[in-house]
Amino acid sequence: MIRTLLLIRHALADERGPNYPDDSRRPLVDKGHQQAAALAETLSALAINLDRLFTSPYRRALETAEPLVSCVATGKLELLEGLADDDYSQLLAELEAQLAIGEETIALVGHEPYLSELASLLLVGDPQAVQTDFKKAALMVLTGPLAPGEMSLAMMLPPRVSRRLAKGK
Repeated sequence: MIRTLLLIRHALADERGPNYPDDSRRPLVDKGHQQAAALAETLSALAINLDRLFTSPYRRALETAEPLVSCVATGKLELLEGLADDDYSQLLAELEAQLAIGEETIALVGHEPYLSELASLLLVGDPQAVQTDFKKAALMVLTGPLAPGEMSLAMMLPPRVSRRLAKGK
């Protein structure tokens, strides 16, 4: 089945350090919340409607995904533990098991280097072959069968483009 897969790196979060001994609990900073809102406005401006929205359980990814819920047919956000590590075969199997027929446009909100490696795997079959500068709050869109080496790059939007699209709306 041909799918449209949006890979979204979490927006700008608070710095690592003694305030957050558990890295998974770092929140977005004000600019990060603005970036997340711009991503939602960008999806709306591009008329991208999501069938499903999955996010890493880390706070910064959840906070990035929350504004995107307005673009989801089901109106809900779903946690996917596999977005916080590099077991890509397990992640793809979990994803395929959860997706129903007709659910073609899916978004994943996660972290680096995992999203770049997942994209490389889906594009050429090797998680290390394609190097990507996947900035915080960036959006990458892949299309094709959800399998290693089977997808194509449709679009890559850095956060500055999302801000411009959001302002132009």
